[in-house]
Amino acid sequence: MSMVTDRDLLMCTHLTGRSLHEEVVSSAMSKELHAVRVGESVEAAEALMQSKQVRRIAVIGPERRVGGVVSLNDLALAAGKKKDVRPEDVAAILASICQPRPSSATARG
Repeated sequence: MSMVTDRDLLMCTHLTGRSLHEEVVSSAMSKELHAVRVGESVEAAEALMQSKQVRRIAVIGPERRVGGVVSLNDLALAAGKKKDVRPEDVAAILASICQPRPSSATARG
């Protein structure tokens, strides 16, 4: 199982210099799918996104099917609903997830 996002498509075309209609999904898709299961906590999703340095992760439901996607925006919205979370804490979490990956430029080339 794999996943392709809008960001994957844009990065693929940027790195190869080709247009979208010249690309195939396999050249743009994520090679490794990172996921949490339905029912896991937002904190589990956040920890996985930080450790894998990804901006979106799949949510796997029953029968091992993708039931949704958790994004940076979802984390920010979830944090905003908590009374004891400071804006600088949210910014620090988002910054830690968005650190550039050294191999990202060569991963899809």
